[in-house]
Amino acid sequence: MVGAITLLFFSACKKDKAAPDVPLAKIKTSNRTVFSGVPYDLTEEFIYDDEGRVKEIKQYGMNTASISKRYTYVINQVYYRYYVTGAEQTTHAVDYKLNSAGLVQEVLSASNNQKLVYEYNNLKYLKKVNYFQNGLPDGYVLYSYSNENTLDSISGYFNDNTKAYVSIYAYESGKRNTTGNENKGLGMFGKDQQLPLKKETRIVYNFPGGVFGVRLKFFENVSEYTYSAIGNIKTAAISRTDFTAAGTASQPYISAAFEYVYE
Repeated sequence: MVGAITLLFFSACKKDKAAPDVPLAKIKTSNRTVFSGVPYDLTEEFIYDDEGRVKEIKQYGMNTASISKRYTYVINQVYYRYYVTGAEQTTHAVDYKLNSAGLVQEVLSASNNQKLVYEYNNLKYLKKVNYFQNGLPDGYVLYSYSNENTLDSISGYFNDNTKAYVSIYAYESGKRNTTGNENKGLGMFGKDQQLPLKKETRIVYNFPGGVFGVRLKFFENVSEYTYSAIGNIKTAAISRTDFTAAGTASQPYISAAFEYVYE
């Protein structure tokens, strides 16, 4: 269902100052140092083609195997393949179909017979993701913008148009987001927002153990960043608070942390 899919977003708030207009910072490596609240060490190295698109992501650290994620570009198509010690893992294969603007229009996964269909607004920001399972509709996610380019929230829906959740966002002021898809050569997934994500508040409409349709807070993520002298994000740490039942909350804990190096 829609909640099981990781959605990509990096956004700005309409009340914030615009981020500086500077050349795109391309990420060389991204190292995840915390995962699910525990120390971690997983590095991704990004390798680009002559057009600035990612062609390979090498992964190493916690995993003993050599992992390579490769992208092959042909006319209106991108093929993603996953290799472990040089052997292709066919169940990880994903095919992307691009629209006339070079943005991902359809995603076909070999592992679960699932298809995603993407829609964008006039400024190339993601507007809607439609989910299909075994050829049948399986819910959708709507992206809500102000002035077409400021992402305020996303809302997930079941196939019968019943709302499953909403995430509401707040953002850093006067800084620039340098860790989005465009910074990783993955601009085919649509434009990134200019400013770094500061807070995500997730509201669910079917709280576990609760009554269907009741609107309750599920979790809240707060991101903290450090920056280089020229304004690139050096580190990011996400502090998470879980709301396990109405009116109760966990102690905040660092659920994820990253370190970035640029070309």
